[in-house]
Order: sequence, then structure tokens, then C-alpha cells
Amino acid sequence: MTATIRRRAFLHTSLAAAGLGVLPGSMARAHGTSTSLVIGRAIEATTIDPARTTRMSDFGSIALAYETLTSLRLADGVPTADLAPALAATCSSDDNVTWRFRLRAGARFANGSAVDADAVARSFARLFQADQGPAKALSFVRNVSARDGEVEITLTAALPAFPLLLSLPMFGIVDARASDDPSWFATNSAGSGPYRLSSWHRGTEQIFTAARDLPFDTVIFRTIRSSLSRVGELRQGDIDFAESLSPDEADLLAASPGVTIASGAGAALTYLEMNNQRAPFTDLRFRQAVDAALNREAMLAHLLRGHGRIPAGLLPAGDTASTRPRYDPHAAAALARAVGASLTLTLNYIPADALTDALAVTIQSNLGDAGIPVTLQPLSASSFGAKVRFAGDFDLALRDYTADFPDPWIVLDFLYASKNIGPSGNLSRYASPTVDALLDRAASSLDAAPRAALYRDAEAAILADTPHAVLFCRDALIAARSDLRGPMPSFWQPQIYPAAFLSRTLR
Repeated sequence: MTATIRRRAFLHTSLAAAGLGVLPGSMARAHGTSTSLVIGRAIEATTIDPARTTRMSDFGSIALAYETLTSLRLADGVPTADLAPALAATCSSDDNVTWRFRLRAGARFANGSAVDADAVARSFARLFQADQGPAKALSFVRNVSARDGEVEITLTAALPAFPLLLSLPMFGIVDARASDDPSWFATNSAGSGPYRLSSWHRGTEQIFTAARDLPFDTVIFRTIRSSLSRVGELRQGDIDFAESLSPDEADLLAASPGVTIASGAGAALTYLEMNNQRAPFTDLRFRQAVDAALNREAMLAHLLRGHGRIPAGLLPAGDTASTRPRYDPHAAAALARAVGASLTLTLNYIPADALTDALAVTIQSNLGDAGIPVTLQPLSASSFGAKVRFAGDFDLALRDYTADFPDPWIVLDFLYASKNIGPSGNLSRYASPTVDALLDRAASSLDAAPRAALYRDAEAAILADTPHAVLFCRDALIAARSDLRGPMPSFWQPQIYPAAFLSRTLR
């Protein structure tokens, strides 16, 4: 199989199809002479080192400074399985085990050195040496080498979806020779992306400068923890995008002059994680009790204001015959009593916005109605990562997970395979030899029908085990100034900005 990535054809269509749609550029901004793009974010990035994070809130910064071997074409704001231009001009494989990538000519790192096959091999070697979430996500990679001017990556087994995975920002190609100090990469960029990190004032802002001639010579991520402040600054024109807004806030902005709101079906699944390695969650009945105690319909109606959906199964599309447990607080209470657990549980979460705070309180109330007392413990993003993702020191945790492309593998393998317990994605610390075997067979299957059947079997087995509670899939709500022109972010990756393709209408 060979995939040729045609850059010219893609660029002609990217302004119309690379995201939700095209910003109209029809209204002047109060500070229209500025060549800076300013993004108001709720959660500050923790690192800009691709090898050391799997967090979507870090990906927005990383995607500005680093390029990946592959990227995905978008259709109506949704990623497809078709490859789009990136560092690789072509990728090919005869057996889905050994993959070869021919790099595009002329790519250079920020210091001017060439992005060649040797540099790519060094970047992957550095990633594996870091041994963090991205390395664990590539645990099936046997070898990465430079051969005849191409990058050759050999896997332990066939994986047809492998090129799609490499499109994620955590696999951005790094100039590994930029520094001998591994910690340097956390706060300095060394990529071939359109922007370079020029300064970072912790708790306040990250500033990127253009690596080439672009309409916006500066991109600034400002940390604005109050959602009301983000709303106010967007209305005033002090920022160009506002992240992490509630449906009520988006509705308020929709009536504001100079602001464009776009919404659509996203792929951000929200979960209530249960620590399957800690009592009482080691008992299936207690996990079922928690699941049955949650009033998802009320969450959808009152918290999301209908801007979302409740998947029937484990995938964003929800196209499965499996059904979720009905809201049944009486059955939940009976199951909890049968287990006999009497301790008070702690729910950890990152208070990114008002919606998350309200969701945590709602869960506390739902579980309390079923006789399961819960205390709330909000944590910073870094503390949540250390406590929940790495140490596994938690009872309950709220988390979002974004399916980066529409393939079951990206959800089922990362969230439920025992090899991915911890920061790679399996936060519930769920382990099932039966599910592992089904997922391994599905991942390496080359035939579509048997592969789909294996994933359905795996999904059914996981649902029966109830390792965590799938709450809902949020619609993407993207708020931007109306004087911007170009593609908006994808519904599926709303925190990754196509800044190099954006410009501003001046009047």
C-alpha cells in the first residue's frame, strides 16, 4: 500500500475544509492593526516537549512548533483516514508491519538544520528514551531507522492504522541535537513547525513567533482561568479565540457583535473514571452501582443545554447495538449496599471551566442519592497528572478523551488495553486478558468486516465489565472574532489552531 500526499491539492481545499468552516472576515476588530493572534485558554500548557505529554491542552502549543510525519484530511470538520501533507511526502507498506516514509524536500528545524531521515530516527530514539506516555503509546514499535534516505519503522505486528496515529502532536519530530539537557525541551521548541516558542511566562502566557513570513507574526496563548473573563475579553476584541466555554456562555457570545460561534458534533468523550485496582471498585457490582446512579439525561439537558449526545456504547459515534444502563438510583443503592462499602470516596478533577465544576457537583449529588458519599478535590493540571495519570492514587476522576480520528482503535486500544494503564490512556487501570486478546487481533486485522466484528466483541466485553462510566460526548463550541479569515479549528480537535492559514480583515 502506498499513500501519496499531494500538498498543492490540499492547500487549495484547506481553507474551506480544514476545520468547521471558514471565518467570514466581515467585521472589523477594535485592535485590527495587530499582527498577533491571541488565544484565551482555561488551562495552561504543562510542557512543549512532545515526548512527555498526551494532554490535549498541551497539543495546541506543540502543534504550532512541531510537524508530524503524517496529518489527516478533514471533511466537514471531522478527520478522515486520508493522509494530508506533513513531513512525509509518501508512506508505504507491503505488510502493515514495516512502514517507509519518504520525507518532503526542504524541511528544516528552527536552527536551520535539515529534517532528514537520520534526524527523524533520532527524534524517535529520544521519545523512547523519555519513556513517557507517547513512548508507551508506541510500545508496538520494534525499530526506527534511516535507510536509503527514507524513514523505516518496523512494528511487532501488523497495524493498518499506524500512519493515522503518527498524525498526533505528541509524535512531533524534534531536533534531538538542540540540547543535551532533556529538561530544556520542556520550555524551548526545536521543531520545523510554522512558529517557534519565544517566551513563556508561567501562569500568564506563551508567545510564539513565526518561523517564516505569515500573516500573524505572533501567536499568544493567554491563560485566563475565569470563563467570564474569557467571554468579556473576546467581546472586547482583546483575544481572538476563547476556549472552554459553557453552552450558556456560547449563547451569550452568539448575540455579540464581532464574534462568530461555530458548533458541531465533536469527539471529546467525558468519563467518570473508577480506579479498578482499588476497593471497592474491584467489585463489579460497585462499578455498576456508580454507573446506574448517574443521570446522564439531566446532565445533557441542564449542563450541556443539549449541546452533546450520550453514546450508546464506547465510541463517539455510538453506532453499536449495546445499550447503556438506565438511570436507576434505587438499583444503584441496592448494589452499593450489597457490596457493603462504607467509606467516603474522593472525586478528583481539573476545574477548567464552570461546566466542569457543575458536573462534579452533579456527580456528587447523584452518587449521594444512591448512598455513595463523595467529596470533591479539584486539582491543577500538573497535580492531576501526577496523582491520577501516573501514580494511580485516586478513587474517582473526571477526564475527557478525544478520539483524534474515526477509528475504533484510537479509543478502545488506548483506553482499555492493559498495556496502556496509566498516562498512555487507560486511567481506570482496567485489565482483561479477554479484551486484550480481542483488541490485539482487531488491530492487526487487514480485513474490514472481521476487524469490525472483533471491535464489537471487545466493546461488548468492556461494557459488561463497566471499568468506568461514559457520561456524554460534548459538541464542540468554538468562539472567535469575526474579523479572522481562514479555517477554524476542527470540531474534533478544537484546541489545535491552524494559525499559519489565518489572517485578519482590516478596515
